Amino acid sequence: MAYSFVESFFIGWAVGVCTISLVVAIIVLALRGTVRGASFFSWLNKSRNTDVSETSTKQKPAAPQQVPESQVIRSPMNPNPITEPHRELAHRIIPVWGPKEIDQNVGFECLIESFGRNLIYGHGNVYTVSVPTIERSLFNDDELVRLAGDPPEGDTWSELICDRDTRYYAIWNFLVRLLYRRMDPDCNVEECLLPPEVSTCFQFIPERQFAHREDCISVWREILFMMLMGRYRMIYQPATGLDKDDPRRERIESMASEVADALNVELLDARGRSGADLKRVLTGIFGIAANCALIFFGQPSVWEANWDSDQGRLVAPRIRFMWNGQVKWTRPATVYNGPPGAPIVEREILPHPKPKRTDLDA
Repeated sequence: MAYSFVESFFIGWAVGVCTISLVVAIIVLALRGTVRGASFFSWLNKSRNTDVSETSTKQKPAAPQQVPESQVIRSPMNPNPITEPHRELAHRIIPVWGPKEIDQNVGFECLIESFGRNLIYGHGNVYTVSVPTIERSLFNDDELVRLAGDPPEGDTWSELICDRDTRYYAIWNFLVRLLYRRMDPDCNVEECLLPPEVSTCFQFIPERQFAHREDCISVWREILFMMLMGRYRMIYQPATGLDKDDPRRERIESMASEVADALNVELLDARGRSGADLKRVLTGIFGIAANCALIFFGQPSVWEANWDSDQGRLVAPRIRFMWNGQVKWTRPATVYNGPPGAPIVEREILPHPKPKRTDLDA
């Protein structure tokens, strides 16, 4: 059967189109499983999306120009630690910077010194006041060790307290040791001066000493502190006492009462004050220590209290702030220099090179 020229042309054209389509289909199927094929289809899809976006841009008004990062105004008192690319010291909440600011935040140490002096000597001194004799049987050494740890110099707490020459030193040292133990985030949750929700969450974090986790944990501590500032009225620095409506007050009062009973402060008091009055004074001191503990917890550096000394008897520890295993700041210890009538050795602020502010300080 013979075909005309027109018929032959259309038949040939149809066969050619089908053949080309088949070849293209085979090539496409082969390319889908290769890297080059994936790159080609990605480029093809991107080109098509670009054409669509150009078309839609012509139909819609242009979006407002984004403000450059350098012109974005951030309040130093309200940073965004999640999106902030460089968490510099200027963008932090209540930073503790240097030995002087460490010393200012631990003002409860001076209050304990004053409390012990008034408790043992009243308004007098070692030359004008007769310190009464106290029986050791009035004290439970196991309970005192549970509260403040082992006593210095290998003695028992009851021996130091009952000895009239060391009673002032013993009370002073005991209370300071107790507060620093309870400021530690690793302290028993029921006894820790930090809010229970803070110490509980912190102690749930496993393997905190790993170097690659220190940065993340420091950011978490700082953010947590910022979130709790409103709840605990943490707007002042150095650390102050508890607000009258502070939810920690009842818990702190219970702690102070327990310590006052263990020390028999009413029997020791040279001014004859009631147990309730003495417990009220201790509650105020414990409240300042609780706020100090929260401020220290919110710092990127990890703090520690060190009681080792070759200088003699200590009544306040050396405080060090550590970062990545290196000492960043040190507040010297306080040496006991005798009862009232002999001045306490002044704290010497040791020279310390100012570290460079880098991203690792975050």
